[in-house]
Amino acid sequence: MDTPTFTKLYEDTYGRVLAYCCKRCLPDRSEAEDCTAETFERAYTHLAQLKSDDELGARSWLFTIARNVIASHQRRRHEFIGINEKEQDRRTSADPEASALMQEDMATLGAELRKLPARQREALYLSAIVGMSRDEIAQIMATSEINVRVMSWRAHQRLLAALT
Repeated sequence: MDTPTFTKLYEDTYGRVLAYCCKRCLPDRSEAEDCTAETFERAYTHLAQLKSDDELGARSWLFTIARNVIASHQRRRHEFIGINEKEQDRRTSADPEASALMQEDMATLGAELRKLPARQREALYLSAIVGMSRDEIAQIMATSEINVRVMSWRAHQRLLAALT
């Protein structure tokens, strides 16, 4: 992959990589932006390691790097970071009762998401939040497409059982 092709990859995927970093439970946007920048820096530095010129392969490679950057970031912080409370506050309505119910629902959802096994949680994020296909998720998580389907289904079932 040459520099102009990398530039196109950057332009096409920056928003999705940033959204992935934000949704991977980073506490604020600036940390997500730092992880996103580090992802693209590592990708550019290791451009020769990309074995595929096709878009799917390049995106999967890029999200694998993002996954590793986030894992390194979280290890450095020595804590699991839950749902961003500032984002919760921004989403609540002006109606105090509705706001309280929404905060309660979000707290329950956050607690249930944290109870999911890490791989199920990641498959769910990549699918529901980032909007990746099962094939892309399988490549990023180094597993089969069927396993991704099973992990996603189990995550959905656990959340439904906990929230109903």
